[in-house]
Amino acid sequence: MVHEIDDSKLYRQSTQFLPDTICHPMWTLGHLITSTMGMREEMHEILDPSIDDFRQWTEKYGQHSDPISDPSFYHRKDELIAVLESQVNAAEKTLRALTDEQLSGPMPDKRYRHIYPSLFHVCASIFIMHSAEHVKMLSVWKYYVESIP
Repeated sequence: MVHEIDDSKLYRQSTQFLPDTICHPMWTLGHLITSTMGMREEMHEILDPSIDDFRQWTEKYGQHSDPISDPSFYHRKDELIAVLESQVNAAEKTLRALTDEQLSGPMPDKRYRHIYPSLFHVCASIFIMHSAEHVKMLSVWKYYVESIP
């Protein structure tokens, strides 16, 4: 879907028509990368050293970051798409290698056990629910922003 969006519109944060919870595609792609990286950490996966410091990703795209309309602040669209594909593929490979016992074990990060009691819960949430929620938001964003001249 992001491939279809005109590059000149990628950074529009249209709060005039949309709630501020619906963010522009470049922030959303980075956010999905950051959440996948976090899930990989929970699966004890060593992050790809070719990727910038995880903390920098979290500052730009993390849960409490704000979308910015300045294109120079973000990675390029093709870079974000490539990194997202790489992160998802690596996480999927690790997930397939985990045993049922490992998946049903407690969430490693104790701070989130009240939300994700097991590693399975966090993986299902990030791979399915979280990603689906952001794809839905991108669809809404695309509809409104592309209808505005």
